[in-house]
Amino acid sequence: LTPWYVTGTLLFNLAAHLVATGEVCTVLNMHSPSLYPLGVAGGGSLGLAQVLVWGVPGAFSMAAVELWRCGDDCAVPEDDADCPRCSALVSPLLIGTAPVAAVSRVLLNEAGVGERVVRVVQQSSDGARQASTVALAAGGALASCAWAQGVVQTYLQTWLRQAAAAAATACFDAAQASSSAEAISNSAATLLTVRAALAPAAAVLVTATLVVAFETATASVLQPEAVARARATEEALEAAREKAGLFFALEAPPEEARRRAVAFEAEAKRWKLAREEAARRDTVASALRATVAASVFAASGGCLLAPVVAGLGVAFDPLPLWDRARGQWEGLSAHPTPPIEWAAYFSLCAVACGCASVLW
Repeated sequence: LTPWYVTGTLLFNLAAHLVATGEVCTVLNMHSPSLYPLGVAGGGSLGLAQVLVWGVPGAFSMAAVELWRCGDDCAVPEDDADCPRCSALVSPLLIGTAPVAAVSRVLLNEAGVGERVVRVVQQSSDGARQASTVALAAGGALASCAWAQGVVQTYLQTWLRQAAAAAATACFDAAQASSSAEAISNSAATLLTVRAALAPAAAVLVTATLVVAFETATASVLQPEAVARARATEEALEAAREKAGLFFALEAPPEEARRRAVAFEAEAKRWKLAREEAARRDTVASALRATVAASVFAASGGCLLAPVVAGLGVAFDPLPLWDRARGQWEGLSAHPTPPIEWAAYFSLCAVACGCASVLW
């Protein structure tokens, strides 16, 4: 396997993802995922403006999330310098190889295709890695957004609006046979407006929850070697903790053996807590990334390109910023970064704008 062969294969698989989403939308009687919002009066220029207005801040939010997730010393040390947990390419690589991994698991009982591809790309030269990073990040973001936003979120939002309209229609029908028809009609109109306005927010929450649940459920399936390695490490540590007192007693005097046993137990607990903190940060980061992508899609009026641009912020670590003092581009990690709460505040603002746009 070469990096360029891997890149070409992944792009082909990502294109298959897009074709599959189009077929699913046809079955559900929905519009296929569109790069620009449907029904934009201003044409491509207005659609591009919405992409920049929401996609670029979303990219900075994504970058801030990733810097927070792996900003400190990695809690899960690896043998090589490229930690799979902290690599931004892992997610698009696993997404792109999912069809191949599924076939390989069924026919060959081998599900480690994605992890081998990750190692090939990480061990490639700097030039090949930089060239493939942008292509893989963009392709992975486009495929995941096509499923999450183009299919799931769009279907949920459409279903919620139809449910609100059905409830309002039922109220209008009841008003026809009531003496207080005007009051019931006003209540039905208010109910329709409120439910339609809240539909984007509800769709964002449900979509983000489903995306996080899917990522959690498929993590062990798409990364069997990493899961097996982590389980073996934990089992070896527990076995060492049980026998540490005996080993130290054979190698040192009693007082020194007790001191070593206490120090070893403290180090083992610190390592276990670091693993738990890493898992917690991974879950929180996954939830924030999914929420940012869904809120950007809602605020842009259904523009699929907006969450794709936001997703590129994950791949560019450090995200380039212009340093006036030095007169050159510097990474986001070299500047004061926005706090992790920035992603949550930005998502709330985007959701509020998406809800308000329904009323305009």
